[in-house]
Amino acid sequence: MLTGEQFTNSIAAVFGEDIANSILPPIPPMTRIEGLLSSGAAFVGVTSDQISQIQQAATSIAARVVEKITETFSFLVAPNR
Repeated sequence: MLTGEQFTNSIAAVFGEDIANSILPPIPPMTRIEGLLSSGAAFVGVTSDQISQIQQAATSIAARVVEKITETFSFLVAPNR
């Protein structure tokens, strides 16, 4: 499981900083179990609410990416006025 920072960095690497900065990471803080804290934690659980948050973030990211592509494409093919 990614941390919020890892999630944001991944989105920035794939889609760009502007997309990453416009989305709040849906990753809740990881619970400290047996003294471990990070993606190597002894236990990581995801609730149905957290899955819903991750899906909402993914939908928002996809919409912003499509919007960005559409704006770029529209600019490139727009007739001169």
